[in-house]
Amino acid sequence: MNIVKNIPKITGSGPFIQPPKFQFFAKSILSLQLSSNSLINLNPSSSNFILQSNSTKLINKRKLLSLGSKIPPLIFDEIKSNEGCNLLFQNYNGNNHFINLEISNQSSSSSSINVKRNNLFGWYGELKISQFDDKDQYLKISNVEGQSNIILNSSNQLFTVKLIDKSDIISIKTNQLIAYNGLNTKEYLNPFKNSTLIDKFLNLFDSNNKFVIKYNNWINPLIKQEYRTFKGPAIVIFN
Repeated sequence: MNIVKNIPKITGSGPFIQPPKFQFFAKSILSLQLSSNSLINLNPSSSNFILQSNSTKLINKRKLLSLGSKIPPLIFDEIKSNEGCNLLFQNYNGNNHFINLEISNQSSSSSSINVKRNNLFGWYGELKISQFDDKDQYLKISNVEGQSNIILNSSNQLFTVKLIDKSDIISIKTNQLIAYNGLNTKEYLNPFKNSTLIDKFLNLFDSNNKFVIKYNNWINPLIKQEYRTFKGPAIVIFN
């Protein structure tokens, strides 16, 4: 694949900036267009998947963002070019589906979002990234000023649902949830998820017992699921 030759002419800094532009090809190729002196922050593994670049003036700085004493810091690469350029990415670690999400200004309901750490591919703009939970699973990302974007990726296709008002409701399996915001959320924890009582009961029967087979194939996957329910206004991204 040849790199796009439409090089941005406007600078990425100053009063009239041109923010990075994103374009997706098929399911696994991400095209990123950087104007002169603009920068984007990428997951360290992401910068290893640059297929092509038409710039010889790329500056890559490894940085570290402290998130507190309870979870590891966020390590990322700051990519900057002194000239307009295009970059092509292909992610070979299995997370081949991308989505670009704009984080609006502070007055908007979409000014912040909680993002699963392992699915954060990169971000652009003035964003505040902080710890969201002690499990080191989600990060809270908030807009500070101007236009900001985050890029998420996943091994499966990503879906975005926007809930407008409180009458809009959706429930998502927690293991499929990638990012979300909104105040009206509730997590349904399953009391059977880590229970050994049922397993002890099943051990009384032969593994070829029809009931045991039916339980393992149909019932067990259902009763051990956990969900999070959202009411609008909210944005929910899942795979």
